[in-house]
Amino acid sequence: MMKTAARSGFTLIEMLVVVAVIGILVATTSYHNARVLKSSKDAALKHELSLLRSAVYQFMLHRGRFPDHLKELEPDFIAKVPEKWHGSNASGKFSYDQTEGALKLAFETDSDSQIDAGGRKYADY
Repeated sequence: MMKTAARSGFTLIEMLVVVAVIGILVATTSYHNARVLKSSKDAALKHELSLLRSAVYQFMLHRGRFPDHLKELEPDFIAKVPEKWHGSNASGKFSYDQTEGALKLAFETDSDSQIDAGGRKYADY
């Protein structure tokens, strides 16, 4: 009688299936991570704009007028005024209207996408 040796290890097909499944999992998680990163950049931008607006109104409440420029907020109302803003699809500078105390997002170029990752216009912030 001939004994057959017990086989151990994986076949080539089994290894290819495992590699394919791992590849699919990595592809789906990297897509999800990219979406989360985009939405977190936009959330950080909204938060930064909110802090700047609060600093402007605190200045107005304490001094009885809106600041002439944003640098006037330093250091009493905000530690440092950011030079630029960065969203998930666009970037630019902060536009400030001293007569109304209004802060808006101004774009660096017209070619930048003016819509965030959630489909909302940056001008609506």
